[in-house]
This record gives sequence, structure tokens and C-alpha cells, in this order.
Amino acid sequence: MTASLKNAFDFVSDNGLYEDVSDYGFFRAEGTKEEKKRIEQMAATLAKSPTGKKTLQDIYKSGYAINFVSGTDILGFCDKNNKRITINAAFSNDSCIATIAHEARHAIQFDNGIDPKIAINNVKTYLMTLRTTEADAEANAGMTAWELKEHGITKPWEHFTNDSPYVAKAIQESVKKNGLETASAKKEALTEAFEGWHKNKILSEEYNQTYVDTLNLNAENGFAGAFQFDKNITGKELVSIICQNNGDVYYTKDPKRIESKDLLSISKATKDGLDNIMKARKQFGLEPDKSLAEISVYSDAHNAPVYSNFEAKQVEAHEKLAARKQVKTRNAINNVMGKKRSR
Repeated sequence: MTASLKNAFDFVSDNGLYEDVSDYGFFRAEGTKEEKKRIEQMAATLAKSPTGKKTLQDIYKSGYAINFVSGTDILGFCDKNNKRITINAAFSNDSCIATIAHEARHAIQFDNGIDPKIAINNVKTYLMTLRTTEADAEANAGMTAWELKEHGITKPWEHFTNDSPYVAKAIQESVKKNGLETASAKKEALTEAFEGWHKNKILSEEYNQTYVDTLNLNAENGFAGAFQFDKNITGKELVSIICQNNGDVYYTKDPKRIESKDLLSISKATKDGLDNIMKARKQFGLEPDKSLAEISVYSDAHNAPVYSNFEAKQVEAHEKLAARKQVKTRNAINNVMGKKRSR
């Protein structure tokens, strides 16, 4: 643990992880007295991570509040319209730490100018935007959990490793190679974490299928309020908007990778579903989206990851994650780009 990391949050007592930090004025909590206390406890823990503290400060400046929800299996979501970071009350504080960092990052993305309207973006732009925002949010969550681990608070990292082994492994390997003492080293770690998210084909395919389901619903309604698919954003533009902190881009690789088969390819099932929707649009006299032709289709072999020893230990957790993960609601897709971190 570096001296700078240890001293960064000297206002938080080392005698306990959970201190009432409401007087410091960098987060808002809503709910019952007990719920507010829980949120205060988690905020105090988050503040021991430089990344977590800055994330809390950013959403505070934007007017977001943190609250709880019950009776659902999602970990949490970001509500742009009502400026809420909503967390599942059923999970432990340690489990929710990364969720707050993830969902709060989505709030920051909205502030930076990301437009979540599904009916505007063409298929390529929508899928790139969805993946880039999710990978960026999970990189932020992973970095927060890692910094807490370095501060001696290990449970959030353990939960994160089980939920996101690809991202966790990427951070571990980057820190082992480059350390985390310099700004450039942290950028490398965030870049590798961002890339690691894309290796989870199970998760990205679920997002793809939710998108197809939403478009199918539009088709079933006779393309009422027809999607125009007329907005195009390049990978370079997305990186400059999403993968940055106060205008400083952390992504160290060629932004064109966002449009490459490594980060943007889809399954044959997704491609077939989208092709059928475009054929239906044509029958209604509507123009199909030509950007679909620019997206690569991966083979079954490409879809089956080869696990390292580290990843092999996480396969069972991955499968449980996929099995429990529910299809995102269409309301979430339309309002907050499906920004619901699920188990």
C-alpha cells in the first residue's frame, strides 16, 4: 500500500470501515434512517479508494442521490431522469461497493454527453455505445475494489472477482506488470480492465439479445414510432466521451479497436435476429440499417473462451452469473440503456 493511498482519506477513521461521513458533503442518501446509515457506511468505505472518492464527488456535483430497492434480483441501476443510483438492499455492503462505483460511473457518462435513446442510434453505434459504457463502468468498479484491497479492505474485491473475473484478472496482471504508482500505469490498468469486460461473451450476448427483443417489440407494433437508425458515432468519438476522467482519456490503445471484431463482433443468433428485423422493416417500406453489415460475426469456437488456471476457478461463478441474470426490462433499455448490473 502506497503512502499516498494511505493518506488520501485521513478523514476516515482507521478504527472502523463504516463511519458517518454525511458532514463531508460528497454524497446524498435517501430512504429510512437505517437505509441512510447503510449508505453512509458504504460511502465511507468507497472514500478510501481514490477512484471511489472521485466517483462519489462527481455524482454529488451532478445532483445524484443513492437509495435502495427491494424485491428484485438486480444489483442496482442508474436512473438518469430522476438522478438516482439505486442499489439492491438484499445484498451485503461489501457486495454493493462495486455496484455503486459501477452505477455512479453511468451517471458520469450521461453527464459527459452519452445519448441513451435507442431509437436514434444505428445498430453499430448502439452496440458500440452499450459495450463501451458497460466496460468503462466495470473498469471503474474494478479499480475501486482493487484500491480498497490495497488499503486492507478485501471483501469488495473478493465479490468483484467472483462477479467479473475477466476484468479482475486484467487489473491484476496490469498492476503486476506496471504497478499503479503513476497516472500512466493507472491508465494501462483501466484500459486492460475495459478490454477484459469484452471477453465475457456470455454477458455481451445477453445484452445483444435484449436489444433484439426490444426491436422485435417495435416490429410487433408495426414499427410505430419507427426507429430511424440515423445517428452514427465512431469508436474514436465514443472513447473521447466515455473513457475519460475530466477530459483526460485513459484508453491507451487505438480507439478504432472499439469498431473491430475483437470488441464488436456478435453471434450468428444475434445477426440472424437483426437481419430478420431489417427484412420486416423493408416490408413496411422502411429503410433497413446498413451499419449492420459492418459488424463481424464470431464463430462458435470464438465464442467458447479458453480458460487459464485463474479463470478456470471462476467458470462456475460465471455460469451461475449467467443463469441468474434476468433479461433487462424494455423500460431500462429505453430509459437508461439497460444500465442494470445483475448477478
